[in-house]
Amino acid sequence: MSLDKKGIWRLMSSRYIVSKAPWTSSVVLGVILFGAAGCAQHRYSARSLPCELQAAPIVNPLTLELSSLSGPAVDSELIAPGDVVEVSIAGGMNTEEVIKLSLRVEDNGTAVLPQIGPIHLAGINSGEAERNIAAACVQSGIYRQPQVSVTEKRQRMNRVTVAGAVEEPGVQELPRSSSYLLEALVAAGGLAEDAGTMVEIRRPGNDHLSPANPVMQLASAGGQTPGASPTAQGNIVQCVRLDLTEAVSQSSGGEYLPDGSVVTVQKRQLPPIQVLGLVHKPGEYDYPVGRPVRVLGAIAMAGGMTYNIADRALVIRTREDGSEPAVIKVNLQRAKSDGQENMLLAPGDIVSVEHNLATLFFEAMGLARVGVGASVPLY
Repeated sequence: MSLDKKGIWRLMSSRYIVSKAPWTSSVVLGVILFGAAGCAQHRYSARSLPCELQAAPIVNPLTLELSSLSGPAVDSELIAPGDVVEVSIAGGMNTEEVIKLSLRVEDNGTAVLPQIGPIHLAGINSGEAERNIAAACVQSGIYRQPQVSVTEKRQRMNRVTVAGAVEEPGVQELPRSSSYLLEALVAAGGLAEDAGTMVEIRRPGNDHLSPANPVMQLASAGGQTPGASPTAQGNIVQCVRLDLTEAVSQSSGGEYLPDGSVVTVQKRQLPPIQVLGLVHKPGEYDYPVGRPVRVLGAIAMAGGMTYNIADRALVIRTREDGSEPAVIKVNLQRAKSDGQENMLLAPGDIVSVEHNLATLFFEAMGLARVGVGASVPLY
């Protein structure tokens, strides 16, 4: 038995049905109301959706190339303020005359040698430091031909707190020369599965200037201590919100993290999709990140349609300006072969599989929903 829509309408209007089935008038009334409501609600169609209402793909931050979040390369052998170096000075062939000292480089870039005074060490490598110390020893008259050895004993570390959607939140210690956002995230085990794309950075420092890498400043100044360094000043805290997607695309994520910085990776908070109407499992479903969800996919998530002959769905989408939600009509039969009709869904969308004349008829007849479309083809 094969019926088209006109055949069903004639069947519903026949004297036999009217006389034997008193519920027919209710069905007809429902059909009329159904059609009238549909005409009033359909403001848009999936194939002619304005650009401002089209859903944007959701980016999975785990798939982003985060290398741009690292800062510029810095010579790891450069001595920096706060480092501790071991200095050995020998004045002759007798090894017993070797003097060994552990010196801490002050914030002004100098270290104080006994009987010699302050010597600038920050921003230079160990070889240059050895020459500077040897020259100072000769100039002071203590040694005529000193043999100087300088080795890095302990680098000053920045303690950075990484919180939020990372695998190992907590306080991370980063070398001062490579204390950037990427290194902080790597030290924290990387982004977690529920990570979003927004990162908040709170760091002590000037509220007008981005805290700069002090080792980079010293290197660019030729080993001389720069005048004004935008480091911590009182209780000033600088807060920066960074979108990882934009930072990667613009290669602008090399944020330096001075000691005491706090990095918070915000968790992904996408509103779920709701699937209603003629589906087996109506309800809310999480929006999967990194995988586009379209109308037919959302219906499949809800267990499929209860009537295979349903051919109409409404997508209710919230507008960004907070005005009345947009109602978008989708032809389910056309969506099976037309990607534009099978529109991309946005987080928070409501998908409602609607009745048509055929489904209303079978609903009123009390027929079983499963398999109706297979036994009674209507198209």
